[in-house]
Amino acid sequence: SFRIHSPLRDQSPRKDDYKSEHNNSAPYASSTVQKSNEYGINANSLYPNLYSSSISHENEEGYNQSDSVEKKLSAYPENIHRTTDEQREPFQSSSLLRTSKTEQPIVAYIPDLPMNIDKPQLLENMIRQALELRYRQKVLDVKCNTELGIGVIYLNNDDDKHHLINTIGKILIEPTNNITVSVVDELELTSYVVIDNNDPKDLPTVDDICQRWVQLYKTRFPPKCEQLSNQFQNIFRIITHSLDELIDAMYVRDFLINKQIASVYFHADCCFFEDLPRTFNSDRLKQAISKQITEQYMSKELIYIQYNKNGANAVVLTSGRARIWMFHNSIEIDGRIIIKKDQLACRLIIQNVPKTISTALIQNHKIFANTVIKTLPSNDHVILELSNRNIYDTCIDQGVLRIGDVTLLIEAYTISSNPENSDIDD
Repeated sequence: SFRIHSPLRDQSPRKDDYKSEHNNSAPYASSTVQKSNEYGINANSLYPNLYSSSISHENEEGYNQSDSVEKKLSAYPENIHRTTDEQREPFQSSSLLRTSKTEQPIVAYIPDLPMNIDKPQLLENMIRQALELRYRQKVLDVKCNTELGIGVIYLNNDDDKHHLINTIGKILIEPTNNITVSVVDELELTSYVVIDNNDPKDLPTVDDICQRWVQLYKTRFPPKCEQLSNQFQNIFRIITHSLDELIDAMYVRDFLINKQIASVYFHADCCFFEDLPRTFNSDRLKQAISKQITEQYMSKELIYIQYNKNGANAVVLTSGRARIWMFHNSIEIDGRIIIKKDQLACRLIIQNVPKTISTALIQNHKIFANTVIKTLPSNDHVILELSNRNIYDTCIDQGVLRIGDVTLLIEAYTISSNPENSDIDD
Protein backbone atom coordinates (compact mmCIF):
# COMPACT_ATOMS: atom_id res chain seq x y z
CA SER A 1 0.00 0.00 0.00
CA PHE A 2 1.83 3.09 -1.24
CA ARG A 3 1.53 6.09 -3.46
CA ILE A 4 4.03 7.33 -5.97
CA HIS A 5 5.58 10.61 -4.91
CA SER A 6 6.29 12.96 -7.75
CA PRO A 7 7.03 16.64 -8.28
CA LEU A 8 3.62 16.82 -9.96
CA ARG A 9 1.54 14.85 -7.42
CA ASP A 10 -0.76 16.79 -5.15
CA GLN A 11 -0.81 14.96 -1.81
CA SER A 12 -4.29 16.29 -0.93
CA PRO A 13 -7.32 13.98 -1.36
CA ARG A 14 -8.67 13.56 -4.86
CA LYS A 15 -11.13 16.28 -5.90
CA ASP A 16 -14.73 15.44 -6.74
CA ASP A 17 -14.37 16.87 -10.23
CA TYR A 18 -11.52 14.51 -11.08
CA LYS A 19 -11.96 13.33 -14.67
CA SER A 20 -11.05 9.83 -15.81
CA GLU A 21 -9.82 8.84 -19.22
CA HIS A 22 -11.58 7.08 -22.05
CA ASN A 23 -11.96 3.36 -21.39
CA ASN A 24 -11.11 2.23 -24.89
CA SER A 25 -7.41 2.95 -25.13
CA ALA A 26 -5.41 1.23 -27.81
CA PRO A 27 -3.22 -1.76 -26.98
CA TYR A 28 0.46 -1.20 -26.70
CA ALA A 29 3.64 -3.08 -27.31
CA SER A 30 5.41 -4.00 -24.13
CA SER A 31 8.96 -2.94 -23.43
CA THR A 32 11.85 -5.06 -24.61
CA VAL A 33 14.39 -6.23 -22.08
CA GLN A 34 17.05 -8.26 -23.83
CA LYS A 35 19.23 -9.72 -21.12
CA SER A 36 21.13 -12.98 -21.02
CA ASN A 37 21.62 -15.30 -18.06
CA GLU A 38 21.52 -13.30 -14.79
CA TYR A 39 18.76 -10.73 -14.30
CA GLY A 40 20.56 -8.70 -11.64
CA ILE A 41 22.31 -5.54 -12.78
CA ASN A 42 24.76 -3.56 -10.72
CA ALA A 43 23.16 -0.14 -10.80
CA ASN A 44 26.46 1.74 -10.61
CA SER A 45 27.88 -0.14 -13.61
CA LEU A 46 25.21 1.11 -16.01
CA TYR A 47 26.00 4.81 -15.86
CA PRO A 48 28.88 5.21 -13.37
CA ASN A 49 28.24 8.90 -12.69
CA LEU A 50 24.49 8.91 -13.09
CA TYR A 51 23.28 7.47 -9.83
CA SER A 52 25.78 9.34 -7.67
CA SER A 53 25.00 12.61 -9.44
CA SER A 54 21.28 12.18 -8.87
CA ILE A 55 21.90 11.68 -5.16
CA SER A 56 24.09 14.75 -4.88
CA HIS A 57 21.53 16.75 -6.86
CA GLU A 58 18.87 15.82 -4.35
CA ASN A 59 21.12 16.84 -1.49
CA GLU A 60 21.86 20.18 -3.13
CA GLU A 61 18.17 20.90 -3.49
CA GLY A 62 17.58 19.70 0.06
CA TYR A 63 14.10 18.28 -0.48
CA ASN A 64 12.45 15.01 0.34
CA GLN A 65 9.02 13.43 -0.07
CA SER A 66 7.54 15.55 2.72
CA ASP A 67 8.68 18.85 1.16
CA SER A 68 6.19 21.24 -0.39
CA VAL A 69 5.14 20.97 -4.01
CA GLU A 70 6.99 24.17 -4.80
CA LYS A 71 10.28 22.76 -3.50
CA LYS A 72 9.81 19.52 -5.41
CA LEU A 73 9.08 21.43 -8.60
CA SER A 74 12.24 23.47 -8.18
CA ALA A 75 14.28 20.32 -8.78
CA TYR A 76 13.91 21.03 -12.48
CA PRO A 77 14.11 24.66 -13.68
CA GLU A 78 11.54 24.01 -16.42
CA ASN A 79 8.88 23.49 -13.76
CA ILE A 80 9.41 26.61 -11.70
CA HIS A 81 6.74 28.58 -13.61
CA ARG A 82 3.97 26.16 -12.59
CA THR A 83 1.82 27.13 -9.64
CA THR A 84 0.39 24.81 -7.01
CA ASP A 85 -3.13 25.47 -8.31
CA GLU A 86 -2.10 23.88 -11.57
CA GLN A 87 -0.84 20.66 -10.03
CA ARG A 88 -2.58 17.41 -10.77
CA GLU A 89 -1.87 13.84 -9.82
CA PRO A 90 0.76 12.68 -12.32
CA PHE A 91 -0.16 9.03 -12.73
CA GLN A 92 -3.54 9.52 -14.36
CA SER A 93 -4.41 8.71 -17.95
CA SER A 94 -6.83 11.61 -18.19
CA SER A 95 -4.28 13.98 -19.69
CA LEU A 96 -5.84 13.69 -23.14
CA LEU A 97 -9.13 15.10 -21.84
CA ARG A 98 -7.73 18.42 -20.69
CA THR A 99 -9.49 21.50 -22.01
CA SER A 100 -6.39 23.66 -21.74
CA LYS A 101 -2.71 22.98 -21.50
CA THR A 102 -2.51 24.12 -17.87
CA GLU A 103 -5.28 21.87 -16.57
CA GLN A 104 -3.38 18.60 -16.61
CA PRO A 105 0.19 17.55 -17.34
CA ILE A 106 1.13 16.33 -20.79
CA VAL A 107 2.40 12.79 -20.28
CA ALA A 108 3.49 9.63 -22.07
CA TYR A 109 3.69 6.25 -20.36
CA ILE A 110 6.26 3.49 -20.10
CA PRO A 111 4.10 0.36 -19.62
CA ASP A 112 6.87 -2.08 -18.66
CA LEU A 113 9.98 -0.87 -16.90
CA PRO A 114 12.90 -3.33 -16.75
CA MET A 115 12.33 -5.42 -13.63
CA ASN A 116 16.04 -6.00 -13.06
CA ILE A 117 16.57 -2.39 -11.94
CA ASP A 118 14.80 -1.74 -8.64
CA LYS A 119 15.95 1.83 -7.88
CA PRO A 120 13.32 4.32 -9.13
CA GLN A 121 15.67 7.30 -9.06
CA LEU A 122 18.29 5.47 -11.11
CA LEU A 123 15.73 4.52 -13.75
CA GLU A 124 14.35 8.05 -13.88
CA ASN A 125 17.80 9.48 -14.50
CA MET A 126 18.69 6.79 -17.06
CA ILE A 127 15.51 7.49 -19.05
CA ARG A 128 15.87 11.26 -18.83
CA GLN A 129 19.54 11.20 -19.82
CA ALA A 130 18.87 8.82 -22.73
CA LEU A 131 16.07 11.05 -24.04
CA GLU A 132 17.95 14.31 -23.72
CA LEU A 133 21.41 13.15 -24.85
CA ARG A 134 20.75 10.28 -27.25
CA TYR A 135 17.44 11.40 -28.75
CA ARG A 136 17.61 15.18 -28.18
CA GLN A 137 14.15 15.03 -26.61
CA LYS A 138 13.50 17.62 -23.90
CA VAL A 139 11.37 16.45 -20.96
CA LEU A 140 10.02 18.13 -17.85
CA ASP A 141 10.28 15.13 -15.57
CA VAL A 142 10.38 11.35 -15.40
CA LYS A 143 8.82 9.32 -12.59
CA CYS A 144 9.07 5.54 -12.15
CA ASN A 145 7.29 3.05 -9.92
CA THR A 146 9.42 -0.09 -9.78
CA GLU A 147 6.79 -2.10 -7.91
CA LEU A 148 4.20 -1.64 -10.64
CA GLY A 149 6.87 -1.49 -13.34
CA ILE A 150 5.37 1.66 -14.88
CA GLY A 151 6.90 5.01 -15.73
CA VAL A 152 5.51 8.44 -16.64
CA ILE A 153 7.30 11.02 -18.79
CA TYR A 154 6.18 14.66 -18.47
CA LEU A 155 6.54 16.79 -21.59
CA ASN A 156 6.40 20.46 -22.50
CA ASN A 157 3.78 20.27 -25.24
CA ASP A 158 1.73 17.98 -27.47
CA ASP A 159 4.27 18.19 -30.30
CA ASP A 160 6.97 16.76 -28.03
CA LYS A 161 4.58 14.01 -26.93
CA HIS A 162 3.70 13.13 -30.54
CA HIS A 163 7.39 13.00 -31.47
CA LEU A 164 8.26 10.83 -28.46
CA ILE A 165 5.49 8.28 -29.08
CA ASN A 166 5.33 8.18 -32.87
CA THR A 167 8.92 8.90 -33.92
CA ILE A 168 11.10 7.63 -31.09
CA GLY A 169 8.73 4.92 -29.82
CA LYS A 170 11.37 2.89 -28.00
CA ILE A 171 14.11 4.32 -25.80
CA LEU A 172 17.48 2.61 -25.54
CA ILE A 173 18.34 3.38 -21.92
CA GLU A 174 21.35 1.07 -21.48
CA PRO A 175 23.36 0.14 -24.60
CA THR A 176 25.69 -2.41 -22.97
CA ASN A 177 22.86 -4.79 -22.11
CA ASN A 178 20.57 -3.51 -24.88
CA ILE A 179 17.82 -2.49 -22.44
CA THR A 180 14.99 -0.62 -24.12
CA VAL A 181 11.59 0.63 -22.97
CA SER A 182 8.54 1.44 -25.07
CA VAL A 183 6.53 4.65 -24.78
CA VAL A 184 2.76 4.72 -25.27
CA ASP A 185 -0.08 7.23 -25.28
CA GLU A 186 -2.37 5.35 -22.87
CA LEU A 187 -2.13 2.32 -20.65
CA GLU A 188 -3.83 -1.05 -20.70
CA LEU A 189 -3.44 -2.50 -17.22
CA THR A 190 -4.05 -6.20 -16.56
CA SER A 191 -4.94 -7.42 -13.07
CA TYR A 192 -6.39 -10.70 -11.82
CA VAL A 193 -9.13 -11.49 -9.30
CA VAL A 194 -8.83 -14.91 -7.64
CA ILE A 195 -11.85 -16.39 -5.85
CA ASP A 196 -10.99 -18.69 -2.95
CA ASN A 197 -13.35 -21.39 -4.19
CA ASN A 198 -13.06 -23.83 -7.09
CA ASP A 199 -16.69 -24.94 -7.19
CA PRO A 200 -18.16 -23.58 -10.45
CA LYS A 201 -21.68 -23.57 -8.97
CA ASP A 202 -20.73 -21.00 -6.31
CA LEU A 203 -18.51 -18.70 -8.37
CA PRO A 204 -19.53 -15.11 -9.12
CA THR A 205 -20.25 -14.16 -12.71
CA VAL A 206 -18.25 -11.73 -14.82
CA ASP A 207 -20.97 -9.13 -14.25
CA ASP A 208 -20.77 -9.71 -10.48
CA ILE A 209 -17.02 -9.05 -10.57
CA CYS A 210 -17.44 -5.84 -12.62
CA GLN A 211 -20.16 -4.45 -10.35
CA ARG A 212 -18.18 -5.23 -7.20
CA TRP A 213 -15.05 -3.63 -8.69
CA VAL A 214 -16.85 -0.36 -9.43
CA GLN A 215 -18.56 -0.38 -6.03
CA LEU A 216 -15.37 -1.07 -4.09
CA TYR A 217 -12.84 0.99 -6.01
CA LYS A 218 -15.15 3.86 -7.02
CA THR A 219 -14.02 3.79 -10.64
CA ARG A 220 -15.67 5.95 -13.26
CA PHE A 221 -16.07 3.05 -15.69
CA PRO A 222 -16.54 -0.69 -15.18
CA PRO A 223 -13.47 -2.74 -16.13
CA LYS A 224 -13.33 -5.25 -18.92
CA CYS A 225 -13.58 -8.65 -17.24
CA GLU A 226 -13.33 -12.24 -18.48
CA GLN A 227 -12.86 -15.66 -16.97
CA LEU A 228 -9.23 -16.70 -17.38
CA SER A 229 -9.93 -20.25 -18.56
CA ASN A 230 -12.43 -23.05 -18.19
CA GLN A 231 -9.55 -24.91 -16.53
CA PHE A 232 -9.25 -22.17 -13.87
CA GLN A 233 -12.79 -20.85 -13.53
CA ASN A 234 -12.10 -19.11 -10.20
CA ILE A 235 -9.66 -16.63 -11.80
CA PHE A 236 -10.84 -13.51 -13.66
CA ARG A 237 -8.75 -11.22 -15.86
CA ILE A 238 -9.43 -7.50 -15.36
CA ILE A 239 -8.46 -4.81 -17.89
CA THR A 240 -8.39 -1.15 -16.80
CA HIS A 241 -6.80 2.02 -18.15
CA SER A 242 -6.43 4.54 -15.34
CA LEU A 243 -3.13 4.35 -13.51
CA ASP A 244 -4.36 6.76 -10.88
CA GLU A 245 -7.36 4.55 -10.10
CA LEU A 246 -5.13 1.49 -10.00
CA ILE A 247 -2.87 3.07 -7.40
CA ASP A 248 -5.90 3.94 -5.28
CA ALA A 249 -7.25 0.39 -5.63
CA MET A 250 -4.01 -1.19 -4.44
CA TYR A 251 -4.89 -0.24 -0.87
CA VAL A 252 -7.55 -2.99 -0.95
CA ARG A 253 -6.18 -6.30 -2.19
CA ASP A 254 -8.82 -8.60 -0.64
CA PHE A 255 -12.59 -8.28 -0.52
CA LEU A 256 -15.82 -10.26 -0.17
CA ILE A 257 -18.08 -11.04 -3.11
CA ASN A 258 -21.17 -13.22 -2.76
CA LYS A 259 -19.86 -14.28 0.67
CA GLN A 260 -16.60 -15.50 -0.85
CA ILE A 261 -13.08 -14.15 -0.43
CA ALA A 262 -11.48 -12.57 -3.49
CA SER A 263 -7.82 -11.55 -3.82
CA VAL A 264 -6.53 -9.08 -6.40
CA TYR A 265 -3.13 -9.20 -8.11
CA PHE A 266 -2.68 -5.75 -9.62
CA HIS A 267 -0.79 -5.25 -12.89
CA ALA A 268 0.27 -8.89 -12.81
CA ASP A 269 1.87 -11.33 -15.22
CA CYS A 270 0.23 -14.67 -15.95
CA CYS A 271 1.71 -17.90 -17.30
CA PHE A 272 0.77 -21.57 -17.53
CA PHE A 273 2.44 -24.97 -17.39
CA GLU A 274 0.95 -27.90 -19.29
CA ASP A 275 1.30 -31.70 -19.46
CA LEU A 276 2.74 -31.88 -15.97
CA PRO A 277 3.91 -35.25 -14.58
CA ARG A 278 1.58 -37.29 -12.39
CA THR A 279 3.89 -36.77 -9.39
CA PHE A 280 3.48 -33.00 -9.64
CA ASN A 281 1.82 -30.77 -7.02
CA SER A 282 1.61 -27.08 -6.02
CA ASP A 283 4.39 -27.36 -3.43
CA ARG A 284 6.85 -28.67 -5.99
CA LEU A 285 6.04 -25.81 -8.34
CA LYS A 286 6.46 -23.29 -5.53
CA GLN A 287 9.85 -24.78 -4.63
CA ALA A 288 11.01 -24.64 -8.25
CA ILE A 289 10.03 -20.97 -8.57
CA SER A 290 11.53 -20.07 -5.19
CA LYS A 291 14.92 -21.39 -6.32
CA GLN A 292 14.81 -18.96 -9.23
CA ILE A 293 13.71 -15.74 -7.50
CA THR A 294 14.36 -16.45 -3.77
CA GLU A 295 11.86 -16.54 -0.89
CA GLN A 296 11.60 -12.75 -0.58
CA TYR A 297 9.26 -12.63 -3.59
CA MET A 298 7.18 -15.69 -2.68
CA SER A 299 4.58 -14.08 -0.40
CA LYS A 300 0.91 -14.74 -1.19
CA GLU A 301 0.45 -11.02 -1.79
CA LEU A 302 2.92 -11.14 -4.70
CA ILE A 303 2.51 -14.59 -6.24
CA TYR A 304 -0.38 -17.00 -6.72
CA ILE A 305 0.04 -20.64 -7.79
CA GLN A 306 -2.81 -23.01 -8.66
CA TYR A 307 -2.40 -26.60 -9.82
CA ASN A 308 -5.19 -28.34 -11.71
CA LYS A 309 -4.68 -32.07 -11.23
CA ASN A 310 -7.46 -33.05 -13.65
CA GLY A 311 -5.97 -30.96 -16.43
CA ALA A 312 -2.34 -31.73 -15.52
CA ASN A 313 -1.65 -28.01 -15.75
CA ALA A 314 -0.96 -25.02 -13.52
CA VAL A 315 -1.26 -21.24 -13.55
CA VAL A 316 1.10 -18.73 -11.92
CA LEU A 317 0.29 -15.05 -11.30
CA THR A 318 3.13 -12.71 -10.32
CA SER A 319 2.75 -9.09 -9.24
CA GLY A 320 4.96 -6.39 -7.76
CA ARG A 321 8.64 -7.26 -7.54
CA ALA A 322 7.81 -10.96 -8.06
CA ARG A 323 7.39 -10.05 -11.74
CA ILE A 324 11.15 -10.41 -11.93
CA TRP A 325 10.35 -14.08 -12.60
CA MET A 326 9.71 -12.94 -16.18
CA PHE A 327 13.42 -13.48 -16.78
CA HIS A 328 12.92 -17.24 -16.48
CA ASN A 329 11.11 -19.06 -19.28
CA SER A 330 11.03 -22.51 -17.70
CA ILE A 331 11.28 -24.52 -14.48
CA GLU A 332 13.07 -27.78 -13.74
CA ILE A 333 11.30 -30.67 -11.99
CA ASP A 334 13.17 -33.97 -11.48
CA GLY A 335 15.63 -33.05 -14.20
CA ARG A 336 12.84 -32.27 -16.69
CA ILE A 337 12.60 -28.79 -18.18
CA ILE A 338 9.01 -27.51 -18.33
CA ILE A 339 8.44 -24.43 -20.50
CA LYS A 340 6.17 -21.54 -19.54
CA LYS A 341 3.16 -20.95 -21.80
CA ASP A 342 1.35 -17.67 -22.37
CA GLN A 343 -1.93 -19.53 -22.73
CA LEU A 344 -3.26 -23.06 -22.36
CA ALA A 345 -3.65 -25.26 -25.41
CA CYS A 346 -7.27 -25.43 -26.61
CA ARG A 347 -7.89 -29.17 -26.40
CA LEU A 348 -11.24 -30.90 -26.81
CA ILE A 349 -12.22 -34.54 -26.48
CA ILE A 350 -14.92 -36.22 -28.55
CA GLN A 351 -15.97 -39.39 -26.72
CA ASN A 352 -17.56 -42.65 -27.87
CA VAL A 353 -16.87 -42.12 -31.58
CA PRO A 354 -18.28 -44.95 -33.74
CA LYS A 355 -15.73 -46.71 -35.96
CA THR A 356 -17.76 -45.68 -38.98
CA ILE A 357 -16.81 -42.02 -38.37
CA SER A 358 -13.23 -41.19 -39.34
CA THR A 359 -10.97 -38.76 -37.55
CA ALA A 360 -10.77 -36.68 -40.75
CA LEU A 361 -14.55 -36.36 -40.85
CA ILE A 362 -14.56 -34.96 -37.32
CA GLN A 363 -11.58 -32.69 -37.92
CA ASN A 364 -13.22 -31.13 -40.98
CA HIS A 365 -16.56 -30.49 -39.29
CA LYS A 366 -17.78 -26.92 -39.76
CA ILE A 367 -18.04 -26.32 -36.01
CA PHE A 368 -14.23 -26.24 -35.81
CA ALA A 369 -13.96 -23.63 -38.61
CA ASN A 370 -10.66 -25.03 -39.97
CA THR A 371 -8.88 -24.34 -36.66
CA VAL A 372 -7.83 -27.95 -35.82
CA ILE A 373 -4.02 -28.09 -35.65
CA LYS A 374 -3.60 -31.51 -34.05
CA THR A 375 -5.63 -34.70 -33.71
CA LEU A 376 -5.01 -37.71 -31.50
CA PRO A 377 -7.22 -40.82 -31.73
CA SER A 378 -7.42 -42.59 -28.36
CA ASN A 379 -9.38 -45.86 -28.29
CA ASP A 380 -12.95 -44.78 -29.10
CA HIS A 381 -12.19 -41.11 -28.38
CA VAL A 382 -10.69 -38.32 -30.49
CA ILE A 383 -8.67 -35.48 -28.97
CA LEU A 384 -8.46 -32.24 -30.95
CA GLU A 385 -6.28 -29.18 -30.43
CA LEU A 386 -7.58 -25.91 -31.87
CA SER A 387 -5.70 -22.73 -32.75
CA ASN A 388 -8.54 -20.35 -31.93
CA ARG A 389 -9.77 -19.85 -28.36
CA ASN A 390 -13.07 -18.27 -29.43
CA ILE A 391 -13.92 -21.33 -31.52
CA TYR A 392 -12.84 -23.52 -28.62
CA ASP A 393 -15.14 -21.67 -26.20
CA THR A 394 -18.01 -21.92 -28.71
CA CYS A 395 -17.52 -25.69 -28.94
CA ILE A 396 -17.54 -26.01 -25.14
CA ASP A 397 -20.72 -23.94 -24.92
CA GLN A 398 -22.48 -25.88 -27.68
CA GLY A 399 -21.40 -29.22 -26.23
CA VAL A 400 -22.30 -31.44 -29.20
CA LEU A 401 -21.71 -31.92 -32.90
CA ARG A 402 -23.75 -33.91 -35.40
CA ILE A 403 -22.35 -36.08 -38.19
CA GLY A 404 -25.13 -37.66 -40.18
CA ASP A 405 -27.49 -39.31 -37.73
CA VAL A 406 -24.87 -39.46 -34.96
CA THR A 407 -24.64 -36.82 -32.22
CA LEU A 408 -21.29 -36.67 -30.41
CA LEU A 409 -20.51 -34.95 -27.11
CA ILE A 410 -17.75 -32.29 -27.00
CA GLU A 411 -15.89 -31.65 -23.73
CA ALA A 412 -12.78 -29.81 -22.62
CA TYR A 413 -9.91 -32.27 -22.50
CA THR A 414 -8.67 -33.29 -19.05
CA ILE A 415 -6.84 -36.33 -17.74
CA SER A 416 -10.01 -37.53 -16.04
CA SER A 417 -11.90 -37.38 -19.34
CA ASN A 418 -9.30 -39.66 -20.97
CA PRO A 419 -7.86 -41.86 -18.21
CA GLU A 420 -6.64 -44.64 -20.53
CA ASN A 421 -4.12 -42.46 -22.29
CA SER A 422 -3.61 -39.23 -20.38
CA ASP A 423 -0.26 -38.22 -21.81
CA ILE A 424 -0.33 -36.07 -24.94
CA ASP A 425 2.84 -35.99 -26.98
CA ASP A 426 3.72 -32.70 -28.62
